Amino acid sequence: MTPSQVRSELLRQHADLRQLMEAAREIARRVREGESLRRQLQASTLRLADALNAHNRREEELLPALTADGGWAPADPEGVNQRHFEEHKTLHGALVEVSTEPNAGWVAGHLVLALDTLLEHMANEERTFLPHSLLHDDEPDTDPYGGRPLGTGT
Repeated sequence: MTPSQVRSELLRQHADLRQLMEAAREIARRVREGESLRRQLQASTLRLADALNAHNRREEELLPALTADGGWAPADPEGVNQRHFEEHKTLHGALVEVSTEPNAGWVAGHLVLALDTLLEHMANEERTFLPHSLLHDDEPDTDPYGGRPLGTGT
């Protein structure tokens, strides 16, 4: 896969996750307002947890390839990837834990916190691992003069 294909795939998955998160957030809001939607809240949270798990597996498969072979590389790619992958486990675990709690009011409140954390995590990924400036297929510009001869000014 090219870097831009990796970026597109992961950003598309982020968009899908955001839709699932918005649906779960809406159900949580309704539960906090008193509606009896425990089953729907649990199902929505589990759908999100499953989608997040699939996304994380794919991302963990793709990111190391980007940091190798002359691609994007932080100062400590193994350390960065390891910390990042640990965050994945923590976020997924939080969603699973929330989905199994019998108290719907507690679930609704804690789910919103987990969703906010997940949104922050994805925004950080998009800034750190997935910006267009790092993941594009263009050859690097090796001509510092933009193709113009010196002294032409045009």
